[in-house]
Order: sequence, then structure tokens, then C-alpha cells
Amino acid sequence: MYDAAVSSAQTASNSANSGNTNDVARAQANVKQALGALRSAQANLEKTIVRSPISGTIVSLPVTRGDFVSNFAQVAGSIKPGRTEVDAGVTPDDAKRLRLAEKLP
Repeated sequence: MYDAAVSSAQTASNSANSGNTNDVARAQANVKQALGALRSAQANLEKTIVRSPISGTIVSLPVTRGDFVSNFAQVAGSIKPGRTEVDAGVTPDDAKRLRLAEKLP
């Protein structure tokens, strides 16, 4: 297996060296074109990723795929688990039904 790999590498090297200047230039241009296409695709992918400066759970996502949003528009709301506090007024009747750390439906 090793000998076959060495032989293939030598054959490829001979083929590359036996090409004329135009063939080599054309191959190099094709590589540059492919790298340009790759970098363009990577840049487009980066535009689709939404990042947040905090870790947490998304609780609101008012946009959907394909929506156009302006700069600095709110596209999601999140909370940090274990660090969320709710300050709410409830009636005495509602207070009877609430318990500490109760999950909402």
C-alpha cells in the first residue's frame, strides 16, 4: 500500500512538472477561483448565524426565516436560567394558587 502511494505521488509530481506554463497557470487560476467561491460561501453563511453576548434560553423569536430586519432590531429575547426574577402584582385569589419556583404552563 505504501509503495502504491509513493508511486502515485511520483506519477502526479511528474505530470505536474511536465505540464506547460499555460496548464500550470490555468490550474492556479482555477484554484484561486475555487477559493474565492469558498470564501464567498463562508461569508454568506456567517450572515445567517445569530449570536448573543450572553448564554441563555430563547423565550421570544418574533421573526421567521426570510424576514428582512433593520440594524439593531430586536429579533429574539432570552433569559439566563436560574438568574431570572419576575416582579408581578397578583390578586389575593391568584396568590393562593402560586408556589415558589412553580413552572408556568
